[in-house]
Amino acid sequence: MNLDDIKAFLRIDYSSEDTDLQSAYETALAFAYQKTGVPYQEGDRLYEQLLKYLTQHFFDNREFLSDKNRVENDYTLTSLIKTIEMRGSDITYPVGNNGGYSVIEMDEADE
Repeated sequence: MNLDDIKAFLRIDYSSEDTDLQSAYETALAFAYQKTGVPYQEGDRLYEQLLKYLTQHFFDNREFLSDKNRVENDYTLTSLIKTIEMRGSDITYPVGNNGGYSVIEMDEADE
């Protein structure tokens, strides 16, 4: 995941705040690791979603004092953090298979 992925998620099409956005992403990356104990791996869609939400949170609340940053993390962030924490580094995802689901490894999905 890179800065362009984050900008697409946040619908930002200008570069004047790239430095602040990159800083928010790096903070999100460190925060997610501290909370889950799981390092980010390229292609981990659940972790990438968490990073996008956290980056948005840190970017939107970059001012030291505001009403926004006094609010607790919402249910989405808490759920993603707990799911990654419990799952650990095992990245598998369900994929459709004749109306059912089968679990595949990410290496297989990328081929």
